[in-house]
Amino acid sequence: MSCSYGRVYTRKWPKLCWSSSGSSIPTYAGSAATFRVSDIERAIDHFNKSRILDELGFGHVYSGIPEDWTKVAMKVLKREDQQGGREFLAEVEMLSCLHHRNLVKLIGICPEERVRCTVCILITNGVAESHLQGVHKAARMKIALGAARGSAYLHEDSSPCVMHRNFKASNILLEHDFTPEVSDFGLARTAVDEQNRHVSKRVMGTDALGNSSIVQMVPLVYDLLFFD
Repeated sequence: MSCSYGRVYTRKWPKLCWSSSGSSIPTYAGSAATFRVSDIERAIDHFNKSRILDELGFGHVYSGIPEDWTKVAMKVLKREDQQGGREFLAEVEMLSCLHHRNLVKLIGICPEERVRCTVCILITNGVAESHLQGVHKAARMKIALGAARGSAYLHEDSSPCVMHRNFKASNILLEHDFTPEVSDFGLARTAVDEQNRHVSKRVMGTDALGNSSIVQMVPLVYDLLFFD
């Protein structure tokens, strides 16, 4: 058996914080572009309700058409939602540094206190949850394998490794050819122990299928995805 040795490079994650003045974040060092509130307002026609794609606890997801851009999905948070604010910071920090075919692509952010928004390429084929019972076996397998590749990248190829902690069919977006993209990194965390694992005693995310007995048998250093 042969072994090779080399230097391991650890990714430097961008850190975000808001100033008390509510101005744009001056210290953001990620790869995503930063946009002004006026850019966001124009792209979604000044928060026109007809642009809403989804309503979530933290705010709304809008379909946006900025000037000279591809159609995008804009996740706009409620101003008073503190939990949503924490998840916004976590998601931006993660997606700024994670790049894989089966992860959602972050185009940019609006990091102002009064409008906190992430901008991603719009995926128009819905989520895996709505397709699992209505598509042929080959498509189901493509979804499962692609989601697994995205998860494997987070666990094994990212440095430090990342635990998604909310890995479920409703957070897997589908392209027109059923290529999956894992989304919603608001609960994600980087590894914290000496073996590059995130160790937690709590089950995070939505246990929509009620697999509590299975979850109890699996060490909580993995993301789980159940296909019914």
